[in-house]
Amino acid sequence: FTAASPTEEGAEISARIDGDDLTQGLQYGATAGYEKLFNWFVGLQEFSHHRKKTDDWAITVGSGSQDLIYKAVNALVNPGDPVLVECPVYAGVLPMFSTLNCEQVEVETDAHGIKSSSLRSILENWPAGKPKPRVLYTVPYGCNPTGMTATLERRKEVLTLAREHNFLILEDDPYYYLYYGKAPRYPSYFALESEETNTGRVLRFDSLSKILSAGIRIGFASGPKPLLDAINKH
Repeated sequence: FTAASPTEEGAEISARIDGDDLTQGLQYGATAGYEKLFNWFVGLQEFSHHRKKTDDWAITVGSGSQDLIYKAVNALVNPGDPVLVECPVYAGVLPMFSTLNCEQVEVETDAHGIKSSSLRSILENWPAGKPKPRVLYTVPYGCNPTGMTATLERRKEVLTLAREHNFLILEDDPYYYLYYGKAPRYPSYFALESEETNTGRVLRFDSLSKILSAGIRIGFASGPKPLLDAINKH
C-alpha cells in the first residue's frame, strides 16, 4: 500500500506488511502491546525523557491514553476516595472520578501551572484521621482547557509535595509534542523524577491522537512496573 510521505510534501511512500509482521498482526499478542511498537515506545521515552529501560518502570499500550487513564483510576482509586485535580480540569476525566463517587479536591492553577502553595495548603490542613488523596491529575503542557504550561519551578515543587505526602502524579500529556517556539521545553514530571533517587511517583500518559491520528486510538502509559501490571489486569 502507499501513504503520504512524512518528510516530502506531495510525495508518497510504499509499504508492505508480510511474513512475521503480518502473522503477529493477525494474532492476539501481549497485553502490554505489539512487541515492536512497545520497544519503539521504550526508545522514545529514553530519547524524550532520558529514562533508560530498567526493571523499575514499564510501558503498556492502550486504545488511546484516556482508555489507560480510566484503567489507572480503577486500579488506584477506591470508591469514595478523595482525589486531587487541577482546576479547571480536563472534562474528559470527570466521569471516571464521578463513577467511583470520588471526592474531587480542586487545586488552584494560574498561567504557571498548578499553584504549589494551594496544593501544600490543602495537604497540610487535611483533616486528621481522614486518608489523604493517593493521586493528583494534571495536564502540564498546553493544559485543556486553560492552555497553561507548568513551569520548571512549579513541577519541582509538585514533585516534592508528592514525596512528602505520598501521592502519585497522573501526568496526562497529549500535547507534549505540539511545542512551538525557541524557548527550551520544560522537562516532564517523568523526566524530572529520574534526577532523584526516589522514583516511582509519576504515571505518565502519552497519545498519538494529536500528532498522528485520533482515529487509530493509540496511547501508552509509562511508570512504576507494579502500577503498569495492575493496569494490564483491567
